[in-house]
Amino acid sequence: MFTSYLFVESESDPENDPVVLWFNGGPGAASLFGMFIELGPFFLSDASMRTEGFNKTGVPTLFKNEFAWTKVANILAVNAPPPVGYSYCTPPGPAGPGTSCGDWNDTRAAAAK
Repeated sequence: MFTSYLFVESESDPENDPVVLWFNGGPGAASLFGMFIELGPFFLSDASMRTEGFNKTGVPTLFKNEFAWTKVANILAVNAPPPVGYSYCTPPGPAGPGTSCGDWNDTRAAAAK
């Protein structure tokens, strides 16, 4: 099993600012989604696909987030349990591919390695 994560240092005082451990809510909500929509230093929006840069490259444009939590804290965004976000399962779950890990509950998530 592989769990993906992203760590972003504080823009203020990374060595002394707190570390926020971020897990998005809901079943199947990737924490990287929260990082790029809600709290990270850059965000994506509908406008990200209406820029000149997007028209040239097909890559959505990131915008600076004035209200980023990284202004005062380090953030570790974790996608868990697999297969949320870029996380995957090895061995594969009952449906076969690495995107299927079977049913998750608190006991299975706590025991995952």
